Amino acid sequence: MILSAARTQMKTWTRVVVGALLWSFLGAWQSYSQDAMGEALQRIYNEYSSQQSRPDISRLVVLDQQLRDLVPYHAWQGRPWLEARYYRPEYESMGVSTALFEPDFLTYSGKLLAEAHARDPNSAYRSYTLYSTVFGDVGEPANGAPSPTAAEAYLREFPAGPFGVHAAMALAHFYHELFQVIQAAAQGMDYKNHCYGKYLDATPLPEQQKRAQETAIRYYERLLELLPQNDSEKQHLADLRRGSSYYGFYCGD
Repeated sequence: MILSAARTQMKTWTRVVVGALLWSFLGAWQSYSQDAMGEALQRIYNEYSSQQSRPDISRLVVLDQQLRDLVPYHAWQGRPWLEARYYRPEYESMGVSTALFEPDFLTYSGKLLAEAHARDPNSAYRSYTLYSTVFGDVGEPANGAPSPTAAEAYLREFPAGPFGVHAAMALAHFYHELFQVIQAAAQGMDYKNHCYGKYLDATPLPEQQKRAQETAIRYYERLLELLPQNDSEKQHLADLRRGSSYYGFYCGD
């Protein structure tokens, strides 16, 4: 019990320290122009490249969080996207590239978080680094679907973790799209089977469709507890409940 409490305390302390660092960083750039954000990206790269021979896990986590703030992936984060004119080929080494479907902007793959997890999956920063297993080697903004097993494992271990919103959203979208795949299969259509086919089983399609729908609804409800003002996710949930949804979350053409 004492050891468990100590670990919990350490994780809480870790979040507070990293959070303080992030807020000081955010305060410095929130009112900045794109040019200033581009300079901040260069500073992150300079620090990252200077410690590549032996990266420090705590700094990798902090740099990862800074990149997520400079190069946001989700619209609900409420921050401007960084324009692609600030792209430099060397930034690929830390997971920054032009966006797959929005080439005028930059995107970040989560590479530094994955590196931190590879260094030590059981570090004091595990509540952060474990999330890197959800999208695996392909990276978060790539075209592949998340691993539902990894996302569910993250939420079980860290139900109030720093990536709780991201994991819940990944699961809601995954099962929502799986519902659509099964719905299409019931009509004799092949819709994204290259991504989702392995998640189908031998039970009747109506049963699988109902399971996927119920699971997606459960994760949407969890997501909206964390993001209650997110109108787009509310609409996704409403359409899913009606069974008349056609959204493309992953594995796009």
